[in-house]
Amino acid sequence: MPTISDFTKAYDVQPNTIRQWSKTFGDFLSAAANPPKGETRLYSEDDGQVIALIAEMRQDRAKYEAIRAALAAGDRGQWPIGQPAQDTQGQQ
Repeated sequence: MPTISDFTKAYDVQPNTIRQWSKTFGDFLSAAANPPKGETRLYSEDDGQVIALIAEMRQDRAKYEAIRAALAAGDRGQWPIGQPAQDTQGQQ
């Protein structure tokens, strides 16, 4: 399951940005992505695809209204777009 940390690394954004997107686009995410205060956010693979689309569209400077329309139309990004390559240091 992707975590906020995974998203911040993959998309070079701050954790607060992911939290904001999770709240703003919460109707397209699982309930676990926006838990009650004090509980850990858990993202499903489907949530990862939603966050991926949001990140991709924000990188293209899309406004939230356009992102919401794309999500409502069923568009999703491909997680893990931009995920850092695994560390191969020390491997031959």
